[in-house]
Amino acid sequence: MQSFVKQLARFWPPANRRASDKIDQCLARAQDDVAAGLGSPEYYADEYRRREIGYWEHILGWIARMPRGSRVLDVGAAYGTLAVFSRRLLDAEVTIVDAVPYYQPAALLAREGIRHITRNIELDSIADLGLFDLVIFTEVLEHLNFRAAPSLAKLRDALVPGGSIVLSTPDAESKWGRFTKYYARIEDLPDADPNAAWIDDHVWQYDRTELEAALSNAGFRIREVAIARGNDGFTHLNARAVRPRFR
Repeated sequence: MQSFVKQLARFWPPANRRASDKIDQCLARAQDDVAAGLGSPEYYADEYRRREIGYWEHILGWIARMPRGSRVLDVGAAYGTLAVFSRRLLDAEVTIVDAVPYYQPAALLAREGIRHITRNIELDSIADLGLFDLVIFTEVLEHLNFRAAPSLAKLRDALVPGGSIVLSTPDAESKWGRFTKYYARIEDLPDADPNAAWIDDHVWQYDRTELEAALSNAGFRIREVAIARGNDGFTHLNARAVRPRFR
């Protein structure tokens, strides 16, 4: 799928078009290396690679705005594409936190100097990891088993004042629809419980109003919300928010 920034590049000045080319080239190389580094690459290479850009297409440009040398925390990194992309594009110091250790290409992360930590963001503290300039939180929100605001507040506290979070999640107002397999209303999502059985599924799919409320309740200031095209009408919400410098 051609990237959103690539489609717009023909309307931009030459310097911006060069920036778009750099983003696309960096992404393609990251995807190539992720596919090559996976023990069983078939699903990523044949399916997920072409889909993931449709989930977070606006986020590439938001990451590219960050200063070189930024400290980046990728929470729930899946195959690690954006972690590798950020490491290379920004010469960033990147840490991955994920509840499971087996999706990412471990050897590639080690070569890139990307730290991987296995923790559950809903149940475990991340305060010991230090502060970051950017948190990446893509395709994770819908998997949270409990109310989102406390976990999002942990991510806010992991940012320096003025730091940014970028996230993507399925758009409940698209073909994804309202998902009520586990809960009938968003208000029914429980508080975090370490004794609860883990649900490995989409637990709640957010519409824009619910997403903005979750971010605001966690103490973020929302800067941008956009629609990513997803696939065949299954669009995704992309959001960028910041930790306020003063409260």
